[in-house]
Amino acid sequence: MVQALVTLLQTAPPKGHRLLVLATTSQLSVMEQLDITTAFDRQIRVPAVQDSKEMAAVLAASGAFDGPGGVNEVMNKVGEFTGSDRVGVGIKTILTTAETARLSAEPAEWFAEQIAGQIARYNPFGGGV
Repeated sequence: MVQALVTLLQTAPPKGHRLLVLATTSQLSVMEQLDITTAFDRQIRVPAVQDSKEMAAVLAASGAFDGPGGVNEVMNKVGEFTGSDRVGVGIKTILTTAETARLSAEPAEWFAEQIAGQIARYNPFGGGV
């Protein structure tokens, strides 16, 4: 299956068309072991969101919560769950969790609970639940 994926990625698009493929991973070493990285022209490393200030900026820019008040509410709840300013979670995780939180009856609470679990997962020796 991996070989089929790499073959499809390396196949040129039809004449007169262009193709842009974006892929994300938090497991680059696995992608390298499977030799999938050779199918891409370039890699752009995006560092994890390091602290609550950066996460607040991401949430504000995403518009996932209602203005600065909504972002502040979310950040306060995240702080209650984690007891730390450290985040250390990828931006994709934050954006996906924020988007999914919109479906909840209590988006701020749901987001805070979910993202606190991710913070604990990626920061097992501090900055987590």
